[in-house]
Amino acid sequence: MNGSNGPDQGPLTEALRIAQRLGVISATNLDHEITHCERFAAMVPRGTVTLLDLGSGGGLPALVIAVHRPELKLTLVERREKRADILRRQVARLELSTRARVVCADTDTHQATGEWAGHFDVVTARSFGTPEQTARAAGHYLKPGGLLLVSEPPGSTGARWDSTRPEFTLGSVNGGIAVLRRT
Repeated sequence: MNGSNGPDQGPLTEALRIAQRLGVISATNLDHEITHCERFAAMVPRGTVTLLDLGSGGGLPALVIAVHRPELKLTLVERREKRADILRRQVARLELSTRARVVCADTDTHQATGEWAGHFDVVTARSFGTPEQTARAAGHYLKPGGLLLVSEPPGSTGARWDSTRPEFTLGSVNGGIAVLRRT
């Protein structure tokens, strides 16, 4: 996704470095994490309109996807107010406010109230929870046939998804990202 025709990475990298300094992105190799999140952006099918990012934390992968996929409408869900506030500031800094919204909420609340049930084309997750927790939350938000894109541990074959919810079918694990389809 990088290259002469891609978006200017400078503002994105700076926004993520700020989040890292504020302690909402772990002190890992940020360039490596951005590259990993660019794979998320590449895996979102063309024609997708709405995307929800579970447990958005410091903005990975949501902010990377937003910068690389300007046609998408994104919702970033973060349960911790401090992180949600930092995300709102980063969305504004990157001038994404017209198509990216940050919601401070717990996914259990949305599930209990039915809010946004079946509303999104794609759900992404990076370090959100166990496969069961991630599948339960994503299953609430996704339209039938929608995709769940999840970071996988190194060397994963996706087998950890075999015992999750029956409404998901593992399609593949590519570049450290599991692709599951909601039936």
